[in-house]
Amino acid sequence: MRKENERLEKKAASGIMVTLLLLGMFMLAFNIQPVKAEETIYIKPCGEVEPQTVPIQRDGNLYTFTDNIIDRIVVQRNNIIIDGKGYTLQSPAGSYYGFDLSFTSNVTVKNTFIKGFSDFGVFLYSCRSNTIVGNTLSNNGIGINLYLGNDNTISGNTLSNNGRGINVFVSTGNLIEGNTASKNSGTGIDIHDSSNTNIVRSNTISENSVGIGIRSASNNRIYHNNFIGNTNQAEAGDANSWDNGYPSGGNYWSDYTIRYPDAHELDDSGIWDTPYVIDENNRDYYPLMNPWTPTPPPPPSDFSITASPAVLTIEQGASDTSIITIGSLKGFNQQVELTVTSESITGVTTTLNPLLVTPPPNEFATSVLTVEVATDAVLDEYVITVTGTSGSLQHSVNIALRVVAPPPPPPVVMTTVDIDPDTVNLRSKGQWITTYIQLPEGYDAANINASTILLNGTISPVLDPKYDFVTNSSQYLVDHSGDGILERMVKFNRTAVEYYIYHTQGISYGNVALTITGQLLDGTPFEGTDTIFVNYAGDANNDGTINMVDLSVVSAHWYPGPPTGILGYNANADFNNDATINILDLAILSANWGQKVPSAPT
Repeated sequence: MRKENERLEKKAASGIMVTLLLLGMFMLAFNIQPVKAEETIYIKPCGEVEPQTVPIQRDGNLYTFTDNIIDRIVVQRNNIIIDGKGYTLQSPAGSYYGFDLSFTSNVTVKNTFIKGFSDFGVFLYSCRSNTIVGNTLSNNGIGINLYLGNDNTISGNTLSNNGRGINVFVSTGNLIEGNTASKNSGTGIDIHDSSNTNIVRSNTISENSVGIGIRSASNNRIYHNNFIGNTNQAEAGDANSWDNGYPSGGNYWSDYTIRYPDAHELDDSGIWDTPYVIDENNRDYYPLMNPWTPTPPPPPSDFSITASPAVLTIEQGASDTSIITIGSLKGFNQQVELTVTSESITGVTTTLNPLLVTPPPNEFATSVLTVEVATDAVLDEYVITVTGTSGSLQHSVNIALRVVAPPPPPPVVMTTVDIDPDTVNLRSKGQWITTYIQLPEGYDAANINASTILLNGTISPVLDPKYDFVTNSSQYLVDHSGDGILERMVKFNRTAVEYYIYHTQGISYGNVALTITGQLLDGTPFEGTDTIFVNYAGDANNDGTINMVDLSVVSAHWYPGPPTGILGYNANADFNNDATINILDLAILSANWGQKVPSAPT
């Protein structure tokens, strides 16, 4: 480095005026607006950029150019990315290197125009695992110089009008891929002096003095490159590999047919049958007939999202669902998170279940979108959006929602109902309360849906199929009234009906209206009412049994008119609710003597 500094001082002292003049002419010719820096730019080990005034913006480990720069940049920090963003790094007078990445690792330099450096546009010395990608290097002594470097990647760069395009010196295990090296006065790609086991592939090397030169280096692999119009296509000494085997092939050589006019295609493979000879140790055994074109990478895996149905018409007070389907594309099998959004919709609730789905490769996974519409929801049309997100991938599907008013209910068909027995007391026997439902003219009793029938909106009929009167139509479709019109017969559990009347309705004596409701098979509602007489009275002391204690209560509160009972009127002993306690109440008590009041069904 001391020798370099001395050389720089001598060159600067003798040629500064000429350099400034040429630099000004160059800037005018290419309309570059440089940002001047008075000293070398450093990206320090701590991550700071010095001087801080240069147009490089730092965001964590990302360093981004914000303008053109005339200076050299010395990188002293590992694990960073330098993005030129299409700006130019140009040599000031007498500068040898553009980017100096000596002793670094895991540094990426990309998207930069690098020009005019007398020695190297990018200098990689004693470095590992760096990436130089997507840069344009021109008018440098050497575009990219790799010295004592291992496992670095140089890809996608354009190198033209340099002394040499890429120089690899005492470096192993590096990848040189997808670059374009053209019109360099020396060698497009130069590999020498113990630079072994490097890979050179998919490059276009054209119109250089020497396309590729390999000296004192072995076991490098050179394949799928295009050597076009170089004065000398390739130079080599030690043995290297120049193809990727059959049928992958070797390289394209633009002078092949001139050198081997009698060659033929090998088995329709696009490969010549005669090797391309560089020297006695180096041959391309499977030269390509046409320029190498990289096979485009397969499209990245992705997912699709659809909704079925995509249009929902829902009545106020109702709900509906749409199936959300996530489809795997190109083998996608990652987890997708689903979210649902919509414009403000009063009275509409949306839920997704599940919220996380993972489709198998090239198959599908589903989630259910449930939309519930309240009875007071605003009648209108809306859009509901379901979005699936997986990493950086995001797709959405819209579901159209139309909220409509429910249709008016059908008119209720009034029926004739006959309940048997029509008089019950605590001495009555039997397991059932039987009801006969007769529909008006134009309706068929066979169309009554027995499962919808309710007594006073509470008690369902017996529907156990073990009973013939439930399953045998000859038993449940009968002409009970004898008028030639069939009626639908259903039976209710007697204990349940009596318990309901006595405990729920609080009626122990008198007439009870029982209403039967239900629907026909087409949903048409029907209704009918019958009245029965019940006598469950007599339990004056509310102990559940009618006995001598209750008789004592009646006697103690005897109240036939003017008070005669020693304790006066007691409503519990007024069984017929006529405001007197007399011989009628005594008769009611006597009718149920020794009985228990209705109890809950078992």
